[in-house]
Amino acid sequence: MNESAKEQFKWKFWHIAVILNGVIFFFALGVIAIFLFPQAWRVPGSVVCLLIALVLAGVFRRQYLKTKEWLDQNA
Repeated sequence: MNESAKEQFKWKFWHIAVILNGVIFFFALGVIAIFLFPQAWRVPGSVVCLLIALVLAGVFRRQYLKTKEWLDQNA
């Protein structure tokens, strides 16, 4: 792998790592919301956080597969 490809991989990896952190954060926040949010906001807050986590999980999977394919071609 040449230097340019290594640099590209570094940024691709960083990008999917940030997305994965978002998935973990919003999933955890959704679970915490059920117990700690005020009564009126428990269900809506939890549902919104879990939906965001689900969307980010889809984005993560798509980006992961693209990065894996790119790595197979450039490794």
